[in-house]
Amino acid sequence: MSDIKLVIFDCDGVLIDSECLSMQTWQSLLNDYGITITDTYFVSRFLGKSMQHVENQVKQDFNFELTEQVVNQFQQQLQARFESHLHASPGVLSVLDNLNVPYCLATSSSKSRTQHALACSGLTPYFKNKQFTRSMVANGKPAPDLFLLAADSMGVKPEDCLVIEDSLAGIQAARAANMHVLHYIGGSHLTAPACNDVDILDSWGVFFSQYANLRHNEMNK
Repeated sequence: MSDIKLVIFDCDGVLIDSECLSMQTWQSLLNDYGITITDTYFVSRFLGKSMQHVENQVKQDFNFELTEQVVNQFQQQLQARFESHLHASPGVLSVLDNLNVPYCLATSSSKSRTQHALACSGLTPYFKNKQFTRSMVANGKPAPDLFLLAADSMGVKPEDCLVIEDSLAGIQAARAANMHVLHYIGGSHLTAPACNDVDILDSWGVFFSQYANLRHNEMNK
């Protein structure tokens, strides 16, 4: 992939190992209202999706409305879990430190949640003025809007971008944007790839063995 000029990272489950924390929070909170969701349900229905999508999904599947009060409960509980348990994905800092092309993040999360997650995981300095969130576009993933906005804002053509995603919705969005895509499955919430026809990355430690051309040469370090 010698033509890659921009790497676009998803945030939750890619830069940060947060999806298990999100899953545990939803399971605990919904259980208080008599609703049980499995790990498989979370991955297939919630992973990589916006809060609006989650609200619609719960309404459709359980005839339960996620009111503003319930959503606020979720946000508060998740924030507490982030502050206690969140960390950057193992090895990702080394990748960010050694990339020889620009990079940014594009996430289905809100701006406030993203900023809090980056602060808790020590990633804020890496993504100043390089954050693109769901509220910035009309349509969330799996629509391509967010990735196209990121590429345009960073001044790079879509076909010259590499998207790194953990969710099927994100993979579909990257493909719809005509971008290269890599499926990261190193997060603790995933045990198997979301699809079988995409390149896989199971650890940040092997990223540059797969994409050696994206690493700074020793002379440039």
